Amino acid sequence: MSDRVPEELWMEVHDIVQQAVIKTITKKKKCKKAKWVSEEALNSCEKREAKGKGEKERNTHLNAEFQRTARRDKKAFFSDQCKEIEENNRMGNTRDLFKKIRDTKGTFHAKMSTVKERNDMGLTEAEDIKKRWQEYTEELYKKDLHDPDNYNGVFSLLEPDILEYEVKWALGSITMNKASGGDGIPVELFQILKR
Repeated sequence: MSDRVPEELWMEVHDIVQQAVIKTITKKKKCKKAKWVSEEALNSCEKREAKGKGEKERNTHLNAEFQRTARRDKKAFFSDQCKEIEENNRMGNTRDLFKKIRDTKGTFHAKMSTVKERNDMGLTEAEDIKKRWQEYTEELYKKDLHDPDNYNGVFSLLEPDILEYEVKWALGSITMNKASGGDGIPVELFQILKR
């Protein structure tokens, strides 16, 4: 043993320990799941995934079972959370009350849909996104005003041009983390354009 280099000895010991860890400590597969999903629901989900393709009726049954279990778990989870919140409120524990509310409601993550080029390729760079939006808005204003297809035969008085300071004011007064409007454009995109 004395004729071996310490690094070789260490690697041998390291390998032995790693093999022992793998044999004795079973590592549970981590999966991203909602807080309320129980082990029973996860097991029915695993059964459903293990079946894979094949018996359509069996898969439909397993899917229904999973959804039923998940709905029951969600209802029970939120019922327990509400009871704890009500108890904290009744006892006057405002710190615990607001902590539980914050933990229960989670954080808001705005959905960002991708801006696409004319050829439906997604854009990721902020500068490219700005250019595409500029092209898009210019196209909107370049439509032929005398084309009856654009206005269905109804002509209205044209409003004055939008001034730069009006756009800057509007962008500065936008509230963040709000749902996008009817056009589906998230507010965060406008903040990128403001820069």
